[in-house]
Amino acid sequence: MVRVGVCGGAALLALGLFLGPAVALEGDRAPDLSLPDLDGKPVQLSQLKGKVVVVNFWATWCLPCREEVPGFVALYREYRARGLEVIGVAMDKGKEERVKAFVRDFGIEYPIVVGDIQVARQWLVRGIPMTFLVDREGKVAQVLPGGIDKRSLEKGIQPLLGTTQSAR
Repeated sequence: MVRVGVCGGAALLALGLFLGPAVALEGDRAPDLSLPDLDGKPVQLSQLKGKVVVVNFWATWCLPCREEVPGFVALYREYRARGLEVIGVAMDKGKEERVKAFVRDFGIEYPIVVGDIQVARQWLVRGIPMTFLVDREGKVAQVLPGGIDKRSLEKGIQPLLGTTQSAR
């Protein structure tokens, strides 16, 4: 199930990002993402080649984003040993302490970086939440706009990982 967040488009408009027609990145090489995590350690997508990577653009104030986080946490725990990585790109620039508290409260174990308009433009983000599935070769396999539940996300990552059933 995919739910579109009403707050996402309005927020990006307020930040000055043009919400134009959908431009699919599917099948293209993913833009490199190179940002420090909340502890200042570098997170670089290009260094994760060979892994399946979920890149999720979100914000602490976005309700659909908040609702989907437990699913990302669960999938990361279930599939990390099989080659899954998750990178959360918080669009809360200037609110890093709020993001750190959110990460603590939700038990997020995967890397969180703080994005900005430049990163959102590179990734053609038109609203949040927005999730990208990147295959082992570094290509965007699927773009998932709007809030997504764990089961739908799992259906997208399993073929990329070469699995067909959950690790339950």
